[in-house]
Amino acid sequence: MKERIINFLTLIAKGINSNNKDRNNLIEALVRESGLEKKEIESRARDIYYRFLSSQNYIITLDSFFNSILKRALYQLELTQIIL
Repeated sequence: MKERIINFLTLIAKGINSNNKDRNNLIEALVRESGLEKKEIESRARDIYYRFLSSQNYIITLDSFFNSILKRALYQLELTQIIL
């Protein structure tokens, strides 16, 4: 998941003046959803990209998060034999 985020940020932040179709589609979607101008999105993407890479982040999928909560609850209820 973290890799996917980095790939999207890289695509936007480092591909300025690029004719990459995926990048252009992504930016068009961001313009529609955010109401920001294309140049503003590119500028913010660069900043976010570098801050993201230099930060400590913990990213998991919703399924993984739910699974960890379920396992902890089973452990607390002393139902650990159910854990797969």
